[in-house]
Amino acid sequence: AQNALPLVRLADDKQFTGVIGVVTGRLVYDVAPGKEEEGEMSLQSGAGPAKPGDYVALTIYGVAEVKLQSGTAVQSGERLTASAVAGQTRSLQTRSLDGMVVTEGAQSIGIALESATAGQELVSVFVTLR
Repeated sequence: AQNALPLVRLADDKQFTGVIGVVTGRLVYDVAPGKEEEGEMSLQSGAGPAKPGDYVALTIYGVAEVKLQSGTAVQSGERLTASAVAGQTRSLQTRSLDGMVVTEGAQSIGIALESATAGQELVSVFVTLR
């Protein structure tokens, strides 16, 4: 039996909304360091960005950096979700309704661990998919 591999692509808020993790690196299947003579293979960190068909390291629970949608300001403690721009995030929207704060029901990627100003490209997030 073959293990099922997920098809990983950039999430957005319209078409690809099922976030399964945050890509934290590219992996290559190559000869294991120190095992050249035996030819033993292993997955190892690879340089450069991941491309379609590459193996990737996913953070599904823990700290990772995510890209922010251009012009987005984020406060520490805010939950983030996929934005309209594939591969970028934004804060969940909230509204006040009859004195209650109501938050949109989009999938949360995680909680911002730091505040980010407009123009900042990356923010640290505690990934807790829900």
